[in-house]
Amino acid sequence: TDYNKLNLNGSLEYRFGTNGAIIANGGYATLTSAVLSGIGTLQAKDFGYRYAQLRFQLGDFFAQAYANQNNAGDSYVYGFDIDGKEGNDIVVDNGLAYNVQAQYNVTTWEGRQSFIFGADMELTRPDTEGTILDDANGRADIDEYGGYIQSTTDLSHKFALTLAGRADYNNLTEDVTFSPRAALVFKPVNGHSVRLSYNRAFKSPTTNSHFLNIPAGIIPGTDILIR
Repeated sequence: TDYNKLNLNGSLEYRFGTNGAIIANGGYATLTSAVLSGIGTLQAKDFGYRYAQLRFQLGDFFAQAYANQNNAGDSYVYGFDIDGKEGNDIVVDNGLAYNVQAQYNVTTWEGRQSFIFGADMELTRPDTEGTILDDANGRADIDEYGGYIQSTTDLSHKFALTLAGRADYNNLTEDVTFSPRAALVFKPVNGHSVRLSYNRAFKSPTTNSHFLNIPAGIIPGTDILIR
C-alpha cells in the first residue's frame, strides 16, 4: 500500500528580438502505487517517465519537437503471469514517442482574412519485450503524419466564415484520412453569437487496440489460455 511520487521539471527560455523565443523543457517522474491501467490492476513500482521538449517561436511561426519515454521499473500486473499461471506478471515498458509540429499564421485583407497552415509527425516506438504488446522486431511501431489548413474570413462585422481541412496518414492502415470543417458565425449584437458548424475528426487507434497481447485467464477444466 506504499505510495511514493516524485516529479522533477525544468524550463529554460531564451528570448530574442521583439517576438522570438526558444524554450527548452524537460522532466522526470517516478511512481510507486497500485493503479488501474489498460491491462489490469498494476502495481507500479518505481515506474518512471521522462520527457524533453524544444519550442521555437518567431512572430507568426511556431514549431516544437518533443520525446517521451517510459520505464516500468519493477512494476507488475496482478492476476496471471505470461504463461497464464496464477501469479503476478512482471511488465516491461521502455516505449518511446517522438513528435514534431510546425504552424504558420498569415493575416491579410486588413485583418479580415487569416490562414493557418500546419503539419505534424508522431512516431510511436513500443518496447515491452512481449509482456504487454505483440511488439517483437518492431512490429508495433506506428508512424503518423498529418497536415492541415484553416481559413477564417470576416464577411462583415456580423458574419464570419471558417473553412478547414486536415489529412492524416497512418503506416498501419496505409490510408490517407481527410477531415473537413466548416463554420458560419452570426453576431447580431456584441456579446451574442449564433454558430452553424460541421466537423468530422479522425483519431488513430492506440497501440493497445492494435497489439495488446496479455494473458486474461484459462478456460476452466482445460489448459487453454485466453489472451
